[in-house]
Parts: sequence; C-alpha cells; structure tokens
Amino acid sequence: MSEKYTSLEEIKEWLVNGTDNPETFVDLRWQVLEEKREDGKLTALRVTHPKIPLDLTVTDLERSDSNLKIVRLAADTGVDTVDLDPGDKLKLYRTLLILSKLPIVKFTLAGDDHRIQIVADVDKRLLSKQEFEEALAAILTAYSYLSKIEGIGVVLAKKGLAVLLELVSRWHEKGKSRSEAIRALVKAGIDPGTAEKIVETVYPAKQAGSSDLLIQ
Repeated sequence: MSEKYTSLEEIKEWLVNGTDNPETFVDLRWQVLEEKREDGKLTALRVTHPKIPLDLTVTDLERSDSNLKIVRLAADTGVDTVDLDPGDKLKLYRTLLILSKLPIVKFTLAGDDHRIQIVADVDKRLLSKQEFEEALAAILTAYSYLSKIEGIGVVLAKKGLAVLLELVSRWHEKGKSRSEAIRALVKAGIDPGTAEKIVETVYPAKQAGSSDLLIQ
C-alpha cells in the first residue's frame, strides 16, 4: 500500500478557500500564485495576504533520487544583512542562531543581499491542515521575535504583534478561553509571560491597554 502525501494542490485549496472571519491563519483568504515546471508540474506556491507582513513561499522539496518528502514554508522578512559591518553581522547571525531554537522554525539567509528568511520544514507524509496552521503560526511568532534583535527595528515587531493580536481576537470571538489562548501562543513558541500579556490586551476581563506596551 502506497503512502499518502499531501500535495501542493491540496495546500492551495486550504489557502484559497478561506473565509472573511477566520479563526486560524490557514483559514484566511490567501492570494496564491503557482510556479510550474515546463512539463506543468506544480513546484511552488507564492502566498500573500494584505494583513500578513510577510511574503510566503511553499515549496515541494521531494526528490525522486532520495527519501526527502518535505514541504517547506519560507517567509521573506525583507531585511538585508549583506552591507552590515562585520561586527554587527556576527552579532546578528549569532542571535538568529539562538532564535532558531524556537519550535518548528529556523532562520536562514537568502539571495545576494543575504535577506533574513524564516523557514519551516514539514513532512509531507504527516502534513494535515492543522499541522500546516501550526507551521504558519510558528513563522509569524518567529517574525515577532525579530524585535529582540538590535538594529532590526521596532517596526517589524509591531507588524508581527499586530498579526498575533488579530489572531487572539479571533479566538476570543469564537469563544476560546483565556487559558486556551495562552497555551496556543506558548505552543507556537512565545514565552508564557509575553503570551499572557498579549491575551490580556485582547480579553476584556483583564484589559492591558495599548498594544504598544508590549514592545520594549
């Protein structure tokens, strides 16, 4: 009996058949462009959404000459590092290496300008819509952590935080409890203290005030 693999065509269906009032990131109504080989085989999806501050690429890394069965989600942050001073570059790369210990994701460099990318690799043999959602959430969480890197800037942090606040607002509207929302953020890689502050900003019983208070 052959193994069942999740295809890019299936992932595209998840992304384009979203709603205007989603509870999760994967259920947003994404804009998707296809990349195909000359023989028509779908090899990658270029994925964007006006409320998400990242351009995502979903790539099928399966190779016929190996056992690699991977779908890769890569988010381009738009942050170039090639022109940094050597000392600043070394400090930045060391911090990115430490942040690569976050669940699911890792930071990489891409292109001649050494742009920072956030990458999540998922096994095609195990990939479900829920696991794809967890990978998306982990990427957006990692994006918010860029605010802790000196020189990257607070603007990126606020964009990433805005995405997380919107997601928590969706959970609140759908009736998810405060503790469930905190656990979901912690599972995505946010430390418990920060997760609690984000949830308190959204949930009215413990109103925290302006979201800017979360950016230090």
